[in-house]
Amino acid sequence: MFVSVSRSTFEENRATGIYGGAVFVASTDSLAVASAAFRSNVATKGGAVRVRNDLKEAGTALGAVSFDACSFEDNVAQFGGAIHVDGGGSVALNLTNFTANAASAAGAGVAVGDGGSLTAAGARFSRNGNSSCVSPPTTGGALAVGIDDFKPYAGCAAPTTVAPSAQVTNSTFEANVASAGGGAVAVQSGTLDISDSEVTGNAVTGSAASKLPLGYSSIELRELAVAEAVDAGTLSSPAPSSSPSFASFFANLSLPDAELSAPPAGNPRARGGGIFVGGSCGASGTCTSARAVLKNVTLSRNSAAEAGGGLFYDGTSSPGSALSASGGSVRGNRAPEASTGGGGVGGGFALVGRGFALEGVAVSSNAARFGGGLFVSSDLSATAAAAEE
Repeated sequence: MFVSVSRSTFEENRATGIYGGAVFVASTDSLAVASAAFRSNVATKGGAVRVRNDLKEAGTALGAVSFDACSFEDNVAQFGGAIHVDGGGSVALNLTNFTANAASAAGAGVAVGDGGSLTAAGARFSRNGNSSCVSPPTTGGALAVGIDDFKPYAGCAAPTTVAPSAQVTNSTFEANVASAGGGAVAVQSGTLDISDSEVTGNAVTGSAASKLPLGYSSIELRELAVAEAVDAGTLSSPAPSSSPSFASFFANLSLPDAELSAPPAGNPRARGGGIFVGGSCGASGTCTSARAVLKNVTLSRNSAAEAGGGLFYDGTSSPGSALSASGGSVRGNRAPEASTGGGGVGGGFALVGRGFALEGVAVSSNAARFGGGLFVSSDLSATAAAAEE
């Protein structure tokens, strides 16, 4: 069966039975939604939409759900503030906006669980996870991939775990917030392919109390201060042996107060201001791998309170994890330069363990306590401890 929805509004709906505040698709059927708005819907999983194919019918084709030129705003859930997809479900996004959605656990915009898949083209994720009523999600301010286990119905031939996947192209992630990992995007199992996209102004705060937009890196502040001083005529041609005083120019900056705010320093487990990639281990001891491929991605003005202002990669949990980045730029990201209790490593990249490769990436104007542009370690905790000696 094929269902079509267009030019419709879903507002202030609530799922008291956990799933899909406005819409729950739980079959092999297909749903196409165009030019629809989803606002202020609430559920535990999928504040606006929950998509899951329970694979009850062996051998049948999986259904697909698509959103074309839609908007999701102010939706709230524990997992997947706007959309939650898992268990054989698939979601395709085209020219769709996600604004100010919230989730207390993972994926304030979209959460992809085991068995789920997501494709997004021309999507925009803005200010997700930065709600006045819900704390930032632990992981994935805009998008979380790999958040729970897939449990097929008894008697089905499906495997017990189906790795999730997400493919993102020509999309923007801006001013999204998480507290522990992936201010914009977090992948903890499965695969992420992101290309020709921008990840800018996102933050991992390490504290639920800090939800202001990201501030500039100290390097950018110095550059802005000098530029403004030159424009004002207070700095014309400094002596070659001297350097401009940051403090003397700071008071003259006219940047908005919110942009000057900084996340708290030295918070443990606050990693990947823009993107977090790292496998996870469950209570049973079983570990999953996370793989990500970035092509021509811009990471700028992102911040993490502990490590990886632009991107944090952890290859220690699973030997199958891997990260590949080619082309693009990493600029103006930061991990706090003056922290206490550890942290502040890898302003641009923090790469831990093994299984990563960078090619043709421009890394500039990032800042951190250790490794302003790139920090590489086999064990983050051991390296941080050694650095304090």
